[in-house]
Amino acid sequence: MKVSSTIIAKKSVLVKSVKVVALAALLSSTVACSNYTIAPVCNQDNAVSPPGLTGTYTLSLQNEDFSTTTQEFDVRYSNVKGQLLLKEEGKAVTTSSLCSINGYIVQESFDDEIGYYSQERLMITGMGLSFSPIFFDRNELVAAGVPVEVVELPGKIYGMLALGLDVAKKEGFVGAMSKMISGTTDPIPALIVDNSNQTSSVVFGAAKTGPVSLNLLRK
Repeated sequence: MKVSSTIIAKKSVLVKSVKVVALAALLSSTVACSNYTIAPVCNQDNAVSPPGLTGTYTLSLQNEDFSTTTQEFDVRYSNVKGQLLLKEEGKAVTTSSLCSINGYIVQESFDDEIGYYSQERLMITGMGLSFSPIFFDRNELVAAGVPVEVVELPGKIYGMLALGLDVAKKEGFVGAMSKMISGTTDPIPALIVDNSNQTSSVVFGAAKTGPVSLNLLRK
């Protein structure tokens, strides 16, 4: 993938945003490029609160000493349609948006480190919840008249999250998700989609589902 030499500096955010669980940090580490939109794709017109989603879920990871750390999550809806509340055991409640676009149930969060929005595809299964990364086909976006830019993010922002990473109890799951492996400095290509004057349906005409998923098991 050809990238420009632009390096994105941390953007200042005028409106204080709520930090959300960084599922995208793990999912995006499994693909070559990261994808972001300038404006949110979820709004009150496409907001959804699917049945069968709320409940208690668990995620287990194996530590370096082959012991297991299991985190528990309580997933609920707020009084606002399409607003998902997730509480990790012993942590503060975090929020994200849910909407339906072109057959996708989309979970969207604002990345206040980057200053843009990221999206994952949510699937409700008999076992629990499955999150998969969403990426966009650059050529299809250009053909649809959607402005895009390929840039480089400093490697220190994302790094690569190793599978089986030891989860320190003091950090919890959220801390482990955002933990970087030391020494990762190579820039990471990112596709920035300028959807500020585009409908979500047009943008998601170029959306694809990534090949991996993160699964939370229903307790």
